[in-house]
Amino acid sequence: MSRTRLRRVLGGAASAGPVACAIAWVTAPLTWTGYNPWRQDLSTLSTLAAPWPWITVSGELLLSVGILGLATGLAITLAGRDVLVGVAMLVTTGLAIAAQAVAREDCDTGLAACAAREEAGLVSWHHSLHGYAAVLSFVTVLAAPIVLARPFRSQPAWHNLAAYSVGTTVAGLVLLVAYVAVPDTWTGLAQRLFVTVPVAWTAVVGARLVRLPGAGTPFGVRTTDPVGDESAIRPADRRRRHHGPA
Repeated sequence: MSRTRLRRVLGGAASAGPVACAIAWVTAPLTWTGYNPWRQDLSTLSTLAAPWPWITVSGELLLSVGILGLATGLAITLAGRDVLVGVAMLVTTGLAIAAQAVAREDCDTGLAACAAREEAGLVSWHHSLHGYAAVLSFVTVLAAPIVLARPFRSQPAWHNLAAYSVGTTVAGLVLLVAYVAVPDTWTGLAQRLFVTVPVAWTAVVGARLVRLPGAGTPFGVRTTDPVGDESAIRPADRRRRHHGPA
């Protein structure tokens, strides 16, 4: 498979994963009578008490695959230290989301009874792992866009995604604070608004990978010969310009 085709496949996965996860998040509440999406968060849909947990688990695993696909696509298309850092954060996000999807919670953490079980240490190891993985994914999925904004700004084909990436991190942080601070009756809505921001960013950047022409240009490789910029001229041609023909 050529690099261009591989990039497009990875970009397609990066766009499809968030869409599949969103469908799961919309469908799963319909299977649980009494579930309140305004108050209860998304993780409740995959607890041990959920009637159809596999819907949410499958959706989040597909989101994980999409984010890992995005990380791989960026790694083979772009170059630079910031890209490596951003890719590492995306890989961490993808793995953390997979871990939280598989490590299901015992109960709805929004309920007082579940909170009491947590305080008493009566929850399972996978309940605790879910919480730690969720926090890790929240942090890294918000950090990756702003880290990648700088290299995006340096490339013409990616330039218009730089401001969007910064806005994703800023908006995500604001909504994350709102998610933590809102009353319990609005927790579910606040979480859904928060997760929509980085998930949408993943799909948008994945679509850019699909639409890029050719194999992409790594950082540091000049594709044009700007007037007056001798850094884009081959050494032999530069010698001829200064000293005449050999």
